[in-house]
Amino acid sequence: MVDEVVEELRDPVFENRVVVDGEVAVFSGVRNLRFINRFGGQTVKSRRCYKYLNKGGGYYPLDDKLGLDVYGGFSPLLTYLQVLFAASEPCERSEELLSESIGFKVCATAIQRNTEITGGRMEEDPYKVIPREKQQEECERMLVEVDGTTSPQIFEVEGVTGRESLKQKTEWKVCNAVVIEKYSGGRRTDRWIGGSGRVKSDQKRVKDSTPMPRTIFHHDIPPEE
Repeated sequence: MVDEVVEELRDPVFENRVVVDGEVAVFSGVRNLRFINRFGGQTVKSRRCYKYLNKGGGYYPLDDKLGLDVYGGFSPLLTYLQVLFAASEPCERSEELLSESIGFKVCATAIQRNTEITGGRMEEDPYKVIPREKQQEECERMLVEVDGTTSPQIFEVEGVTGRESLKQKTEWKVCNAVVIEKYSGGRRTDRWIGGSGRVKSDQKRVKDSTPMPRTIFHHDIPPEE
């Protein structure tokens, strides 16, 4: 069914020359778009490709239209499921739970990568706060959840991959999150998610009196029906 739907899609751009965010790109041929869908199959669709004239990389209008330009080879729905599980469990445990739920394996590395990419797309305004009018809206119940964790990460060096990359020093990634939800009449009427993080190269210094980073809030709604 996924393949049938995708097959009916048409490229949104047919010009030989386009301007994307101020950069000129020219048509460079037709190549296949590939991604793993919710059912574990690989969906393949030919689409028009463009290359930038004044910088590296390319532009793929159909990928952009479908939201597949940042999903690491997975459909948006499958990426959403990866992030959903990774938000509540470690990546290794998320691999077990997600794979069991959907009927095929998605490795922990892919789950971690896509979760980090998706988090990177959130609006990053360190001074953003919940609007005053939202703060003053009444509700029957307000839930506030706060959590944090520290996880080891191999220090990434551009161009260093494979076994050689495993020899790099370990960084400690400190992540904190807060979820604020409002409920009225048995329904969730609003939800805000805040996140912050920092990296420490020395585990012993993680608990030092380093000032906490500013929280970035993301409005996650509409409310449940």
